[in-house]
Amino acid sequence: MSPIYMKCSRHFWERVEQRGIDLSAVVDVAKKLNNAKIGEVIKGGNERTTIVASRDSAGHATFITAYPSRKENSPEVITESRMERKGLRIVSKTKKHLKK
Repeated sequence: MSPIYMKCSRHFWERVEQRGIDLSAVVDVAKKLNNAKIGEVIKGGNERTTIVASRDSAGHATFITAYPSRKENSPEVITESRMERKGLRIVSKTKKHLKK
């Protein structure tokens, strides 16, 4: 595994400042960039942050943008609120019944 020189676009730093991004996700992105092909755009991160980067050449990569992950709400909460909007009530995790 050879070292990769990583540069950050101005847009990337603006988003980091605006959104209060946690840069600990860079480690995951760097691992994925080592295995990426030239010209490939990858997305990586942790439970709080997602970072988009591209592999420019054999030894260079660019961080494009960063944004907070949308994993803060559990999938069950999202599903239940969508079901309630459709007029369904939750009886169990597998059965759905219309509200009366």
